[in-house]
Amino acid sequence: MALDLYSIEYLNQGSERQRRAYSALKSLRIFEILASPKSEEFSGGGLAALAGSVPLNIAFDDSDLDVIAYASDLKMFSNFLKTEFSHFENFRSTRGIVLGVPTLLTSFRYENETIEVFTQNLPVPIQNAIVHLLVEERLLSLGGSSFREKIMEQRNSGLKTEPAFGEVLGLEDPYRGLLEFESFSDNELRARFSSRF
Repeated sequence: MALDLYSIEYLNQGSERQRRAYSALKSLRIFEILASPKSEEFSGGGLAALAGSVPLNIAFDDSDLDVIAYASDLKMFSNFLKTEFSHFENFRSTRGIVLGVPTLLTSFRYENETIEVFTQNLPVPIQNAIVHLLVEERLLSLGGSSFREKIMEQRNSGLKTEPAFGEVLGLEDPYRGLLEFESFSDNELRARFSSRF
């Protein structure tokens, strides 16, 4: 099953957990809302993407659904998200700095799922969460089932996605370390981590 950054249709052909996520996200229509004309003034009508453990099929039943979005004006986008989603349970919206980048984090509950909309003033494809996702997907593909099992062992011990990869790969700072591998070819990744796969 190939991961498609700007479509979640592949989830509907995936595991039970992925199909459940697909059903909630489609029912919520979050990707259509985020790309709607109402958001264009401050989001550029940009496409949002799903990141985190669900697209990689290493999620737990209670794993968050991480939606990555772009906005040129975080304050205006925060107001837009409040208008669209604040009526849902446990709605929260906070702004801060993540790895030096101004960030808006909005979360709420919908159909027994925790939805997190992670927004920065950076194009979606270069946001760290997406770079992590694409590097992790490549590593899972290159490492095969034994590598996936090692990742899941770390996840089962309580680690989140990036720390689990960091533990298996021997990375001191997995959040920064995984970013460094974006430019590596598959052969370079195999050479670097052959003993870890």
